[in-house]
This record gives sequence, C-alpha cells and structure tokens, in this order.
Amino acid sequence: MTETYGYDKTPTPPRDYDVSKVPPEIKKRTEWVKSKFTGEDVAEAYRQAGDIAGIYAGEAKKIAENTNKRQDVVEDQFDAVQRAATETADWGGEIVVASDGEPTLGHRISRDVSDLTSLSGANPLKYGAHGNAVDGDADGIIAALAENNYVKLPFGKRYVIDKEIVIEKGKELDLNGNRIVFSHDSSTFNISPGGTLRKGRVFIAEHVIMEKSVLYFDGNKQFVIGDETEAVVEDVYAERTGSNAYQGTFLWMDARQKDINRGAIISGLKLKNLTSKRFEYSHRNTVEGIPSAATNSYITSNTITNLTAFNPRNFIWEDDIVGVRSSTGGNNWFSPGCQPGEEQEKVFLKLEGDKNSILDANFWDNTRPSNIDNQVIINGNYNKITGVGIPSFNTSYVANNGRYNTINGRAYGFPADYVPMVIAERSLGIMHKGTARTLDFVANQSIAQKVASTTSATLWEETLSQSNLPEGYCTYKIKGFGTAVAPHKKTMMILINDDYIDGVTTSDSHATKWDFECVFVVRKYATSIVVKTYLTSSEGSLKLIGNRTINNVTNDLKLEIRFSSNQANGFTCEYLETYINRTL
Repeated sequence: MTETYGYDKTPTPPRDYDVSKVPPEIKKRTEWVKSKFTGEDVAEAYRQAGDIAGIYAGEAKKIAENTNKRQDVVEDQFDAVQRAATETADWGGEIVVASDGEPTLGHRISRDVSDLTSLSGANPLKYGAHGNAVDGDADGIIAALAENNYVKLPFGKRYVIDKEIVIEKGKELDLNGNRIVFSHDSSTFNISPGGTLRKGRVFIAEHVIMEKSVLYFDGNKQFVIGDETEAVVEDVYAERTGSNAYQGTFLWMDARQKDINRGAIISGLKLKNLTSKRFEYSHRNTVEGIPSAATNSYITSNTITNLTAFNPRNFIWEDDIVGVRSSTGGNNWFSPGCQPGEEQEKVFLKLEGDKNSILDANFWDNTRPSNIDNQVIINGNYNKITGVGIPSFNTSYVANNGRYNTINGRAYGFPADYVPMVIAERSLGIMHKGTARTLDFVANQSIAQKVASTTSATLWEETLSQSNLPEGYCTYKIKGFGTAVAPHKKTMMILINDDYIDGVTTSDSHATKWDFECVFVVRKYATSIVVKTYLTSSEGSLKLIGNRTINNVTNDLKLEIRFSSNQANGFTCEYLETYINRTL
C-alpha cells in the first residue's frame, strides 16, 4: 500500500499477524471500522490495531478460564488441609506425618511458632516495656513472662525495675547483659522453684531502701530436690552506691515459715558467677520455723559457685536459727572470694548450720577491717573450710564455737610455699591441729625470725597441762626453715622438762638455707607418760633420738627445741609451724 495522507507520510505497516487468530466478533467490528474511514491507509491501520487487540484479548480470556479451573482445584485442596487441621488427622497418613505427633496440623503449627519464639526469646518491648532508663519496665517484663517461657531483653538499653518481678516455674528471664536499675523499695527478682535468671548488671538507686534483696528465694514456695523445682541463677552483678551503700542484701535464701502445716524449704539451688558490691549482706540465710509447727523448715544442698563480694558488711552470713524443727546445712560454696573495705567491721563468714563445705575460699585483706576478732564465726558442727587467706585459727580472728569443724587455710604473713594451717576435730577429741605460729620472742614482725648466737636459743616450746593431755596418743610435729651463713655448723637439741635428751649436728660449707622436722610422740598411761622424740638427721631423714619415761602424771609436761651455731648470728629461723594430732 503506497498512498499516504495527513501530516505523517509514513506508509501503512504490512499485515504481519495471523488474521485467522482474530476472534470473529472483533474481526466483524474492525471491518466495519475500516469501511467508515476515508483513506485506505488510515482505515487499514485502525483495522490492524483492532485485530491485534482482539488477539490479545482472546489469549487473556483463555488464560483466565484456565486459571479459574486451577483455582477450583487449589480451593478443593485447601479445604482438605483445613479439615485436617481442624479435625482429627488419623485418616490421612501424610497429614499424620505433617502433624508430627500433634492432634492436628494446626496444633503442630502453633507448637512450631512457639518453639521459634523460645529460641530467640520474647521481646518485652512488645508487651509495654520501654528500655529508656526513665519509665518503669517491670509491667512489660511481667506481661512477657506471663505469655512466654523464655523472655530476653533486647541488648543496649537500660531497664527500670519499679516493682517485684516473680520468675515462676519453667520461666526464664535473660537480662542479656543489660544495665538494670532498681528504682523502688519493692524491686527484686523473686525466683520461684524451677525459675531461671541470667546475665544482668543491677544497680540500686540511691534512694531505695531494699525490702528484700536483688536475688530472693522464698522457702514457703518449697524448693525441693527431685521435684523439678531447682532454680538457676547465673552471671549477675549488683552494686549499691550513694548514701544507702551497705544497706540491703544481694542474695537472700529466706526460709521464714508462714504456714504452720507447710515447712519453708530451700534446697537444690544452682547459683553461679554472682558478684556484689557494697551491700550489708552478700549472701544471707534465714531459717525461722513457727514454734508450734510439726513440719520442718530448712536450707540445704544448695550449690553456689564463684560468689564474689567487694566491701560487704557481711560476706556469707547465717542468721541465728529459730525453731526446734529448723536447720541449715549441707550447702556448698565453691571458690568464694571477698575483699573488705577500709576501717569497717567485717564478718567474712558466720555459719550456724552443720556439714557445710566452703572450698577454695579467698578472704583477702583481712587487715583492712576495723575489727581484729570474729571475722570468721563457726557455731555449727562438722563444717569444712579450705582456701588461702583464711585467718589464723589460733588468733581472735576465728571464733570456733562448734564441734568437729575442719579448717585448712594459710596464715597471714608467711611464705606462700608453706600452706598448712590446719584444724580438724574428729570423734572424741582433737585429731589434728596445726597453726603457723610466730615465735614469742619476736615482736611486731609478720615473719617469725630468730638470730642464733654461739650459745643455744629456744626455737620452739610447748607446755602441756595434764587436763589437756588425756590418756592415749598425742603427736606433735614441728617443721621450720631459715637462712644460714656458709660455711656453718648447726646443732638441734631436744629437751623434756628442761632435761637434755639428745641432739643432731649438721655441717654444710655451701648451703645458705636450712630446714628441720621434729616429732614428739606422747603416750599417757594411768601412772606414767612416755615420750619418743624423732629429729631430722644429717642425711635428711627422721631419726629416733630419745625415749623418755616420766613417772609423774600430775605435773605439766614441757617440750622444747633449741639450736646453736658455730658462728655468731649464723642462722635465722624464718618460718615455724606446728601440727598436733590427738587420738583417744
């Protein structure tokens, strides 16, 4: 077609589509449009446009009809799945597999959604918490705990706890390392049996007078081992500052009985990595039974690992036990550590209960408190305490008012290589007692020293009264070490009731250090006392040097070790320790 009309002189395009695909109704109308136009090329262009539009419309109609059929199939399939999710699924094997043991597929979907939430933790900000360090967040956290088993605070915010938060059985609150501020007197984390609290830094507002504690356990809820009621608390730090520093309690196991028919019980707690600063009590145990109650109230079998306190008034403290059916004991502290503040009265440890274990303890800077007595008070029995920095038992630092207690510690002011400062009471009497003791003739020195002249000097002596020497065996072991001027010759001598028994002389041309060991074995009979004496020989082994029988059981028994040197000021005794082993 060659003719052109109008402004645009472009020839009409050729008919390059399949005319047979044009729907009849469209073709009829395009022929009619063409007959009404003047100009062949314009009429042809309109006709082609109509034909092409018709082709597209026809194809779209076919697609729509096909889609409609598929939709019907999908809807039928959906109805079948919906019925499976809302009705019992025992009719279809594939649905049974999909429901994964749940009654319906719907139950399985709900379960899986819950599982996903439990992995990441419910966000209390979605329940009304703010995390802006101003508005109270307790209500939002409480609401999140009510609907979820695991609640995790988003990191990097500051949360204000303006009331008590109770963590019930099966609930876990993850503070996620955030800064937590207690803003109200009632603020506390009240952990119920089976509850869990982790990872937080708690600061007590200056104006707050704490009614309970940072971590609070109420024995009236009954924490019973074996009932899946053990509580877990890990990685919590808390600090008091300002005018109310040294007020309140960090960790409180409170077994004050409220119901006469129901004992207050706290057992099976698992607490780990807890640190506090400037509280009146770092860890406090309270047991008070109702006087007329026929049920038991107790705190027992709890494990506290890595409890650390800076500047507490009282580190580990048990209140006086109230009630004939009340008790505390069998609790275990592993690696507790405490540093006291300057010029303040402090109690590192007060135990009222029996059979507790305090292992690898570190009570450091015991000279900082203003009190030099009763830093350790043991009123219970069969307790065991081990660690470095335990105050010397033969001083007023320790008050052992109980029976059969064991202390393995390290006396202050002595070399770290010489550890034993041991007390162990067993059976009917004192079985083992040892103290690192300074020499009486050296004043105001933390390390016992004595310079020996060419004349003999007393190194150690002990006077035993008959009242303290029951029938049976009593063994004294004395060990010491020091420095010497080389070459030297040293003589160790044993005296009983001021009578010379025997001695051992050793010489060395090079050594500048020396040590010795002496053992007295005392056996009391009805009418006599036999004393055998062993002393380190020149070969370094123990040698029997004396066997003395004393036919007098009324006078005191005096044991003495002396030494002398061939040089003036030739020897210095730097350390001396004594072990006593008594058996009846």
